[in-house]
Amino acid sequence: MADAPEYERWLDGRRSELRGKASAAAWELAEAAESAQDTTGAGGWARRALELSPLEEDLVQRVISLLDRVGDRSHAVQQYEAFTHRLKAELDLEPAPETKALIEAVRGRTLPNGRPPIPEAEAVTPAPSKASPVAATPVEPGRRRWGFRLGLAAGGAIVIGLGAIWAFYSRGGSEVIELDSRRVVITAFDNQTGDPDLDPVGQMAADWIMQGIQGTGLLEAVPPQATLQLVSGEVGDREQTLAEQTGAGTIISGAVYLFEDSLQLQAHVTDVQNQRILVSVESDRSSRGNPGPAVESLRQRVVGALAITHDRRIASFANVALQPPTFEAYRAFTEGEALYNRAFAPGNSHLREESLRLLLRAFELDSTLRAAQLRAADAMSLLGDPAGADSVARIVAEHRDELSPFARAELDKLLAGLAGDRMRALEAARRQPHTPIDPALAALSANRPRETVETLENAEWYARSLRAGRYYGIEQIYWRLLAAGYHTLGEHEHELRAARVGRDAYPDVLALLQSEVWALAALGRIEELYDRLDESLTLPPQEGVSPGLIMTAAALELRAHGDPEEARATAERAIGWYRSLRADARATPAFRMNLAIAYYIAERWDQARAIFEQLATAAPGNPNYTGFLGVLAARRGDTEEALRLSEELNGMADPYDHGREPYWQACIAAQLGDTERAMVLLREAYAQGRPFDLRLHIDPDLEPLHDSAPFQEFLAPKG
Repeated sequence: MADAPEYERWLDGRRSELRGKASAAAWELAEAAESAQDTTGAGGWARRALELSPLEEDLVQRVISLLDRVGDRSHAVQQYEAFTHRLKAELDLEPAPETKALIEAVRGRTLPNGRPPIPEAEAVTPAPSKASPVAATPVEPGRRRWGFRLGLAAGGAIVIGLGAIWAFYSRGGSEVIELDSRRVVITAFDNQTGDPDLDPVGQMAADWIMQGIQGTGLLEAVPPQATLQLVSGEVGDREQTLAEQTGAGTIISGAVYLFEDSLQLQAHVTDVQNQRILVSVESDRSSRGNPGPAVESLRQRVVGALAITHDRRIASFANVALQPPTFEAYRAFTEGEALYNRAFAPGNSHLREESLRLLLRAFELDSTLRAAQLRAADAMSLLGDPAGADSVARIVAEHRDELSPFARAELDKLLAGLAGDRMRALEAARRQPHTPIDPALAALSANRPRETVETLENAEWYARSLRAGRYYGIEQIYWRLLAAGYHTLGEHEHELRAARVGRDAYPDVLALLQSEVWALAALGRIEELYDRLDESLTLPPQEGVSPGLIMTAAALELRAHGDPEEARATAERAIGWYRSLRADARATPAFRMNLAIAYYIAERWDQARAIFEQLATAAPGNPNYTGFLGVLAARRGDTEEALRLSEELNGMADPYDHGREPYWQACIAAQLGDTERAMVLLREAYAQGRPFDLRLHIDPDLEPLHDSAPFQEFLAPKG
């Protein structure tokens, strides 16, 4: 009605009233689901209630508390952040102190170690055990849980009420309730066999799929029995109406077919919002007298496809359009992927072995899951088995067309890295923009630190999402990599800011303290630097980094920035720390190597040489020991010995250790005064695939090259 302001005001008020009723009804469903120990349903209905009343702060507090109780703390934090943004954008307000205190309590609470409780199956047709697949047998009504009866009552009364309210609301104005892709409606499968006796097979398939979805803990399933009470009619209209009335963004429909005496089922998973079929799945065939095997194979495939497409951790990896994995394989894949990511946190590298086992197990369970095989190759590379990684990656490459675009980029990046082709690795990583650490690291390795910085500065959302997802180790890499990019550019104030933002989030992580130390040393802020070195002695020990290593890194940085006296003093402090360790710690080759490097930086050449000779005798053929002995010979003027050791380096390094031999030969040549040959060898080292890193500009063995124009041009960032 045009030009009817009174009617418009009435209509707005009516919409608001109905929206409030729908929100209240959704909250009742959330509480009922929680009482019935249906944690997935409770969380889903709570979020739906908040979607309908997004600015009601009392409801926000109740939703956060409920999500906290059911163990879904990541969604609790997400709901709070969405509310905060909405409140600021629409009303220019901040949450109340009580709401802030509530979310801080949630964030600070110890996170549960396991998965959220898996709801008890609540379908008319129980799925058979793996040992004895049998035809469906109805459950006696008297034996169903009271929670199931409550669910039907809520579905029959409240859900239908919600459907009417939502239908009116969406028709009455321009506002449309957003569909939730994680809420799934399953319709009874159509019987296309022509035999009415096979009608129960379609219901059986819907029931078993619902149980499988509930068991994932990832999605919320609307029971097929509830949908039967809502709508009828043509399939397309029925699905759209179901979506509108339940708020479900994903619908599963299908049919049962008969081929002579064999049954086969087909299912379609539809994205309602975008009006497209995500995936179509066919079951194995089974006899018409025993549909259990066909239904079970369909359930495994459908649930596997849903899990992959809705699991943001790995959705881009697996190509479900070709062949969805079984859910058992998916579960092994996701568990392996979770351990793979957790292994990046300090002290967690031991998890990579278990991650590799699970990833290989996933591929064993379902040989179509090439993404698991590819991630296993990644894990092998990180575990120090580049030859194994190369072999597996080449097998995956033979099935390239079975991979998703993201996984193809990952494969190309891995193969390029194993071949030492830094530019090809960067080009592949650029095809993975939603995981910005990959292109940022590849850019730094290819001497493009500006690209590293710009990639990460435009992706602080990614760091926040890593923390929300509890991928703390990867977030730490984000801040360290950003600081390293700024360091390579010589922008040390920005470097210090990035390191300190990371340290604010993770104050006890030694690796982030090292990033701050690098920046302070480059800036010449000696007092602050020494305070940080003192602090390193008080932090928990961590794998791969120690106070001694941080002190030697600081010494190298001080020397590179023109303060040799402070550099030597800091190296002496590192020597003192190493010598203070227990006898068992001092007995390892790693300890002796690190102590020898500290002696080297302190210019105590004889002590360094004695240790490197012992190490080389114990492990002949190690290019690092031979390289250090070569530069030490050059420093003491023994040209013949230096050249002999330089020649001995040929063929010594691992074929995947790209550029190590010519790099050491360049260092020896530079110390012998042959700067022209040193530059030839240095270029060769990086042409072979040596990654650019912070060492190049602080390596004391390359100091004779520092004033030469060719070296400065070579060192200059290329992007």
